Order: sequence, then C-alpha cells, then structure tokens
Amino acid sequence: MLEDVALGVDIGTTGCKVTALNSNGDVLGSVMVPYEVRTPHPGWAEQDPNDWFNAFIQAIRKILRDLSIQPRSVKALGIDGMMNSPVFIDEELKPIRPCILWLDQRSYEQISIISKLFKEHGITSPLPITPVVALAKILWVISREPRTWEKTYKVILPKDYVRLKLTGSLATDPSDASATLLFDGEKYSWAHYLKEIFMVDLDKLPEIKQSSEVVGFITKEVSSLLGLPEGIPVVTGCSDGAADALAAGLVNKYDTLIRLGTSGALFMVYDKYVPDVKQSYFILAHAIQNAWLIHQMFPFGIPHKWFFETFYRHEVEQAKMKNVDPYAYIEELIDVKEPDGLFFIPNAGYEEDPSYFYGAFIGIKHSHTRSHFALALLIGLAFSLREALEPIIEKFKPNVGAVKLIGGGSRSPLLQEIMAITLKSTIAVPEHHAASIGAGILAAVGTRMFASYREAIDKVIKIKRQVIPKIEEYERYDEMYRVYKYFKHKFFKHN
Repeated sequence: MLEDVALGVDIGTTGCKVTALNSNGDVLGSVMVPYEVRTPHPGWAEQDPNDWFNAFIQAIRKILRDLSIQPRSVKALGIDGMMNSPVFIDEELKPIRPCILWLDQRSYEQISIISKLFKEHGITSPLPITPVVALAKILWVISREPRTWEKTYKVILPKDYVRLKLTGSLATDPSDASATLLFDGEKYSWAHYLKEIFMVDLDKLPEIKQSSEVVGFITKEVSSLLGLPEGIPVVTGCSDGAADALAAGLVNKYDTLIRLGTSGALFMVYDKYVPDVKQSYFILAHAIQNAWLIHQMFPFGIPHKWFFETFYRHEVEQAKMKNVDPYAYIEELIDVKEPDGLFFIPNAGYEEDPSYFYGAFIGIKHSHTRSHFALALLIGLAFSLREALEPIIEKFKPNVGAVKLIGGGSRSPLLQEIMAITLKSTIAVPEHHAASIGAGILAAVGTRMFASYREAIDKVIKIKRQVIPKIEEYERYDEMYRVYKYFKHKFFKHN
C-alpha cells in the first residue's frame, strides 16, 4: 500500500528546495536546485521568474527519483517563497521584466515619498519603510518604467508565479501580502490608500486567499514535465517567513521562534493586528488564518562570523579539514566560565551596507584571553536578542515557555545555554527545519492529510535537543545585562 506524500516547495533567493512529508509526519528528505541572482547595476538584484519554474521542475523530478517516491502517492503540493519580490505579468500571464528581488536597493528615492505620505495621512506602518518593501519597487517601476506599468496586468510574488505556471490560478495569500506595505491589516485586504494616495490600481493586484486553501490543480501540460499525475491539488501557499514559523511549530498564541542566521530574527504568534507607532517591533500575517507574527531583528551572523574567522582562523580551517562544525569545535577551546568584566556591544552603530556592522568591546584588561572575548561576544549577541524582545514582552506580557531555535547558530551548544539563561526560557532545537517543511504542512492541512495544524505539528515537529535554563545563573546574567545596557546607552546614544 502506498503512503500519502505531500511536497513542500521553497522558492528561495539562491535556489528551489523541495521537501517530502508522509502522512505519519516523517520528513522523507529534501533536494535543492540552485539559480543565480543577476546584478545588472550596483545595488540591483533580479531574477528571471522562469528560472524558478525550471529549477522547480528539476527539483520535483529529482526528489521523486532520489527518494523512490511513486508519483501517484503524491496527494498535495504547497509552495512558499521569498517576500517582497514583485513579478510584473501581462494579460498573457507572462513576465514583462525580470523580478526585482527583495534585497534590491534601487528604490531608495521612493522611501522618502512613502514615509512623507504615510505621515500626512496618519498611516502607521506595520513594517520598516525601506527599499525592501514591494510598494517601493512598484513605485519605482511606475516612475522609471511607465510602459512596464502600463502593460502590467497583475503584480504577483514568486510562489504565486510558480503556482500560476502549475495550475493557472492567480492569487496570493495574507502572509505574503502583509509584507509589501500594500496590505491593510485591520481590513485583512489590499489597502484603500494604494489608489487614493499612491495611484496604484487595485485591479493590478491578485485576489487574496487563505494559505492552506486549494486554489488549483496540476494541469495536464505541466504534469508531463514534472512526472506527476494531472490533478494533484495545490494550495495557495505562504511567505518564507510564515513557512519558517510553521515549520518550527508556531501555531498557538505566544509561540516563539528565534532564527540565528546572517541576521537574528524573532517571531511570536499573536491573535490580533497591533502595529507599533514606535516600530519597536513589526507585524506580519501568519499562514494560519487571523493569526499574526510579531517580528523583530537583532545582530547575529555577521559579527559572529567576523569574530571567529578573524581570531580563530586557524581553528576554523582545522575544523573544515576534520569535517566538523567549526563553531562547535572552537567552543571546546573556550576555557572560561565568565567574561570577567568584558562586554561586547554588537550594534553600536549603523552602516548603509548591511554586510558591515559596528561593534565594541568594553572593559578590556591585561588578563583577558581569546576565550574571554569569545564568551563576551556570544553573551553580547544573546543580550541584543533580549533587548529586541523587551518592548514585546512589556506590551504583550506573553507567557513564553519553550522557545524554538533554528538557523546556523542553533548548532552551538554553548550559545543554546547562553540563550536559555538570558531569556529564562527552555530552548528547543527542532530535528528538521526548513521553510519547505512549512509549505508541505500547509499542503497536508489544506488537503486533509492532517486534520488540523495541531495534528500536523504534533506529527512533523520533532525536538532534537532541549536546554533548560540554569536558573542559578540568571541573576548573574541579569546584572551583566544591566551593565551592557548602561554601556550601550552611555556611549552609543545614537543607536
């Protein structure tokens, strides 16, 4: 008897990743097919949407072959994708120009326009107003490429384009829409101000449907390319951020996720749309209907990588030769239990180029060794997370139990312990994590392979390691945190 399989697909910045789940909740495996980011001008970043679809075809065929999955056992497919990467299509549903990716910086002139008009019309932005947001990119196209805008039938997002090619369905979901500054969180729909103050025609935006809703079926034409049967149901899908949260098991109010990647990011589930005028946090729609994700960023991967590759270069190279994780290898060499009055401030200033950071070590003594600096760095990164979380805790007063930890930094046992003490919460590291797993969960819930999100999470999410905070250490860390904040606000007031 064949087991039912759901395929989850992540359309990422550097490649298409597909993960297979079965009805028991087992992660059967994943494959990834890469594609390139094109930079025709400094600060620009573009991709041909058809590169995603070609990679998608290759990835589907590869996972069926590599995992020996019988095509007729595939019962559902879900797609997530990178946010704020608009695709401009014409009436024949073909791209008019390359997709402007989320990391593209060309629309900096539009930022001042958006900020000014939001202020004049009393609109509270749920997100930082930067060149990242899709509204800025659309305004750039209207201003610089009016012929493109004139020919545009719809503006859709990466996952929506791939699903369009699969099924012919034109739609997007609240999680992707809510990241664009084109969405009204109060009304849970496209914003009225688009037409009124930005002259953006709402007819050029797709219908918004729920993330787990079946909106189409694999067509006969595409089925032959994929090696899958015609008629497999495809759900609307969601943003990669929402898929990340779902793949970590965030379904209930106050469920919390920390991602330690190039930047640090935290997400907490909430049941109401509550934007913050001070922007001490941001808010996005979750893939789950009428649920929201409170979101904030903090420094992590760039200072972390800089320090260890600068001061432990030899050890990093040794670890690579031994085929072991370099950061875990280095942690075994840290021979101190406390930083002995040394503090690291990871966000002492700003730099226009996000690949740079300004940081500071404070309290250096002649007795300090590399180990003291390494420990101070890890604690400083954890303190920057606590600082980002503080206004959220103060406003929402959440009952945070276990915090899920994902990303490259989550592999560090020492950092897991430091995070647990700093947050006074249990740290839980999932055995598997990928946005494509979240997309697979959406597909399985939408087609009733799983009866509910709760059943899906109980079956799919397995915890590899739990770290319970050493409560006896919390007071010492709490005192260090107070000193950290004192130094930061005394010497770096501009931040």
